[in-house]
Formats: sequence, C-alpha cells, structure tokens
Amino acid sequence: MLKTQTMKIKVTLIILVCFLCNALALAQFDSKLADSLTAKLKTLGQDTNRIKCLNELAFTIKYSNPKLAEEYCNEVLPLAEKLKFYRGLAFANKLKGILFDEKGNYPEAINSYMRSLSFSKKIDDKMATARTEANIGIVLRKLKKNRESINYFKRSYQFFANKNAMYEMIVLMNIGLSYIDLHVADSALLYEKWAFETMKKNNLEDPKVYGNLGLAYCEKKDFVSAEPLIKRCLEIEKEENAKPTSIAVWSMDLAFVYKNTNKTDAAIKLLEEVILVFGKDKYTYEATHCYNQLAGIYENKGDWKNAYRYHKILSQIKDTIYNSENSSQVNSLKEKYETEKKENEIKLLTADKATQEETLKKNRIIIYSGAVLTILIFLFAVLIYRSNRQKQKINKELVSKNILIESQKKEVEDQKELVEEKQKEILDSISYAKRLQQAILPPDNFITQFLPASFIYYRPKDIVAGDFYWMEVTEDKILIAAADCTGHGVPGAMVSVVCSNALNRTVKEMKITEPSKILDKVRELVVETFERSQSDVKDGMDISLISINKSTSSDNKITLQWAGANNPLWYYSESEMKEIKANKQPIGKTDQPLPFTTHKLSLNKGDSIYLFTDGYADQFGGPKGKKFKYKQLNDLLFANVSKSTNEQKEVLENNFLNWKGSLEQVDDVCIIGIKL
Repeated sequence: MLKTQTMKIKVTLIILVCFLCNALALAQFDSKLADSLTAKLKTLGQDTNRIKCLNELAFTIKYSNPKLAEEYCNEVLPLAEKLKFYRGLAFANKLKGILFDEKGNYPEAINSYMRSLSFSKKIDDKMATARTEANIGIVLRKLKKNRESINYFKRSYQFFANKNAMYEMIVLMNIGLSYIDLHVADSALLYEKWAFETMKKNNLEDPKVYGNLGLAYCEKKDFVSAEPLIKRCLEIEKEENAKPTSIAVWSMDLAFVYKNTNKTDAAIKLLEEVILVFGKDKYTYEATHCYNQLAGIYENKGDWKNAYRYHKILSQIKDTIYNSENSSQVNSLKEKYETEKKENEIKLLTADKATQEETLKKNRIIIYSGAVLTILIFLFAVLIYRSNRQKQKINKELVSKNILIESQKKEVEDQKELVEEKQKEILDSISYAKRLQQAILPPDNFITQFLPASFIYYRPKDIVAGDFYWMEVTEDKILIAAADCTGHGVPGAMVSVVCSNALNRTVKEMKITEPSKILDKVRELVVETFERSQSDVKDGMDISLISINKSTSSDNKITLQWAGANNPLWYYSESEMKEIKANKQPIGKTDQPLPFTTHKLSLNKGDSIYLFTDGYADQFGGPKGKKFKYKQLNDLLFANVSKSTNEQKEVLENNFLNWKGSLEQVDDVCIIGIKL
C-alpha cells in the first residue's frame, strides 16, 4: 500500500515538473517577442500598422496572457472599423474566437468566428475563410452540433483539397471525429483512413492521424486494431516533447481501449494521471471525457463511492460548459418578454381609454333614446353572439388544419433530412471512388521519364470519368493511348476500369505490342467480360493508340505504329498538320467486327503527335452557343505547335474555359500531345 502511494506521488511530481518546464520555456519565448512588439507599438500612430502590431502581439500572448490579448483585440476593433481595414477585423475577431474557445465559452467563440468569416469573405480571402470555417467546425463539434460541424469542415476541405496537404489532412481528421461523435462508424473510418493516406502520400508525420484512426476503429469496436495506433500516437507525441495536455488526451483514449480490453487497472492509472493535467477548472471539454470514463469504470467494478464522486465532478464541468449558452438564451428571452409586456400595457391603456369614451357615449344615447336604444343593444348583442359562434367554429377548423399542416411539414422535413444524408454518403463514396480510378492512370513522373516533352490535358465532366489515358513501356517500345469509354460519370468510370484492365493484360500478360493486334485482343477481352452478364451490354470504348520505337536510326528518324477505333491521329510534320483516320468501329460488341489496321510512320525529331477523345470538339460555347468542332481544334493546335508542351496545355485549358463560359461541360476531355 505504501509503495503504491509513493509511486502515485512520484508520477504526480514528474507530470507537474514536465508541465512547468514546458510552460516556463514557452513563457520566456512569448515574453521576448511580446516585449519587442510592445516597444514597437509605442512608435506607431493610429493606422493599419498599429492594427497589425496589436494583432500580432495578441496572437503571441493568447495563451500566456489571454486577458491582455483580449484587450488588444478590443483595441483593434473600433480602429479597424474606422479605417475599414477588414483584414485586421477578420484577424482580431478570429483571435477572440480562439480566446473564447480556450475559456470554454463556445457560443461567444462561434459569434466571433462568424464575424471573422464575414470580413474574410468581404475581402475574398479564401485561405482565411477556409481556416475560420474549420475553427467553427471544431467549436460546433464541442457543442455536440456535429451535423453542422461536418458542413463547415466540408466547405473548408473544398478549398484545401490538392492545395495544402497539411490542412487537407487536418480537416479530413475532424470530419472523421464528427462522425465518431455521431456514432456513424463507417463514415468515421472512411475519413480517418483518407486522412492517413493523405499523410503518407505527402510524406507528413502527424501523431494525431494515428490516434484518430485508432478512435475510428474504437467506434467499430475493433480495439485490437485501435491499440497500436493510439500507442504510436503517444510515442511520437512524447518524442516531440508535445504539451502535457496533448499527451493527456491520447492517454485518456488509450485508457478507453484498456477499459474495453479488460485492462481496468491500467485504464484507471492512466486516467488518474490525466486528471492531474486537466484538473476541474480548465480544459473542460477534454475533462468531461476523462471523468466520464472513470465514473463508468468504477460503476462496472461496483465501487459506487468513487463512481458517485466522479459523476458529481462531471456534472459540475458540464454546467460550466453550457452555462454561458443558457445564460445568453435566457437573457434573450427575458428581453423579448419585457418588450412584449410593455407593448401589451400600451395596448391595454389605449383599449381602456376607447372603452371609457364609448361608455360615455352610450350613456348619453341611453338617456336620450330610452327604450329604442335598449332594443338596438339587444339586437346588436344577438349579432355579436352569432358572429362569435361562427368565429369559434372557423377557429376550430383552422386549428385542425394547422395541426395537419404541421404534421405534413415535419414529415417533409424528415424526408428531406434523410435524402440529404443519403446524398452526402453517395458523394463521399463517389469522391473516394475518384481516388481509386486515379490509380489506373499512369503517374506524371512515369510519363515524363520516357516522354519528357509531352502534356496531358485531362478534364473529367463529373467527379469520376469515362475518359482515361494509358501508358506502358516494354523493352523497345513506348505505348500510350487516349481512350473514351461509353458514357461519363460513374457508369463511364466502371467501363474505363474494365477497358484499362484489358489493355494491361494484353500487353503485360500476352506480350502483344503491335497497336492493331492490341486493339483486336482488347475488344475480345471486353466483349468476353460483358457477355457474362445476362443483360445485352454493348458498352465499350473509342481509342487512339500509338507505339513509339525507343531506338532511332542514324538519320534521327523515329518509327511509330498507330491504330485507332473511331478516334484519329493528328501529327505535325514538314510544316503541316496531317491526319490518319481510324477504323470506324468501337472496342466492344458490334454486328460485323473487322480486324483493326496498323499504320506505320517515320517522323523526324521535333515533329509532334496528338491523341484525343471527342470531348473538346463537342463542347458547346462561344458567342452563339455552338460546338467547338474538330476544325477549330486542329487550327488551335497548329497555331501553337511551336510552343513548349506546357505552354500548349495552358493554351488548350484557357481556350476551353473561355469557349465554355457559363455553359455546362458536356463530356469528359482528354488530349495527349508529344513532341518527338
């Protein structure tokens, strides 16, 4: 018993010492920078430079001296408003949101973030907008408004996707955490795996990615998979000397795993260490989870005394978290009540005055009119009675109709919410399918390794596409193709996977390298695949496929072989653009299939070849909303053939967007250009 108490005291001292050392180092750094900024502030006038300095100073001390940081923010707001310096207003309001968030005042944090968001949008600062939307999502998740938080995270992700891998990974993690809070295990695991893949793909290393993926496995009740991931997270955090609070959070999650794998004593030990870091007066959001776990563990052990003690602390913390929101709502309701009360008093006084005047008037009439007036009053009373009866009847009917309308309205809203949820799940699945489809496309570095002077302009109509490009290299040949599968979107993408697989099998497994023979065998494999279905499937693809001989002769001639299904080959040689027409049949089921034809060419170094699908030429646009057509595409390529391949791609993209304008893209687009 004595040894156990001694060990607990040692652990407590170690944690406190680590926390104080980290805090002291951070405080010293903040103090030096703050002193420098404070000295600079004294030299500045009432202009935008002062606003920038105040914001930077507030940001520097936001954790070491939050009260002073808030004062600096409050000094910024009127000055920036006067100067109409919206960037400064956006930054100051965002800082106030961070300060309110740290204090656990989540409703005020949301208000500050919303004000920051409005100013960022006013100056079209997309980066600041996306970051603030992510901050709002985090606070909404703390307030258990996870559906709303997911919406903000997804808006933030739309900006960071393929632009900033770090933020892309962070937002994906937070979407996964929101789904964990909602107990939607499949979506949670999907997004946390996505975040993990983004981290690995971009050579990043963030311990939270391991930990959050572990939490997603916990939601799936797969604690065996979760434990090593959360342990790996803790190892990295400790190696990087992370904040004690951060280590404490992951220790709490590891305790949850221990709790569910019958390692109760280890769980209690971890949670008691965590309490020393969180305490009862700060980090309230994290502390609720810690005390909740301890209360649950002691309940399961039958230790009702400790279970009650932790439940009581938990209740106090929850009151702290939500008290500010409740107070705000009560004040709002009170203000509305006082306003309505005064309005009613005015109405009553007005009504009383009118009644008194009416009474005096009636009295005069009664005096002068006598019996005649009595009869009129009686008749008037009868009319009022009948009118009231009629109004009551109508009111009852209206109440009944209103109840029916409200019932129907709720049913429609429930259906709408269900449809929106299903739509989100479908879009999430299609977005993930896009990543899978991209796996069949050859990587950029693979293409430039063998064809350095080349470009690929690839623009899908939808999230996934029916068009795709394909490349394979053998000992003596480089094979590359632009293909257009039946349809676009999800159906086209599914056909593209079948056709790409058939190309790979034909070249890799069957060692066929002559273009026409490749197309003959691919058609055979595609037809064979679709004939397994009981339905009459006639899907397939149009393709332009070229084979470039790696070796060149002494006169710098390059030999090529080409074959096409519906899509031709254009090549620039001897100062003119030339064309080889394709066989007029697709890769797929046809009534009278014929063998494809191989065309042989001998071109000079510096000549250019172009493979393409029909999407670019078929796009509607321009001043009259007509198709672009192949003639204009040919002229465009000819006019820019002397430029570098990167410049040619840029010309194609700018021209396509200008031609399309506000019209919808009608089909997938794929153009391959190669300068020999």
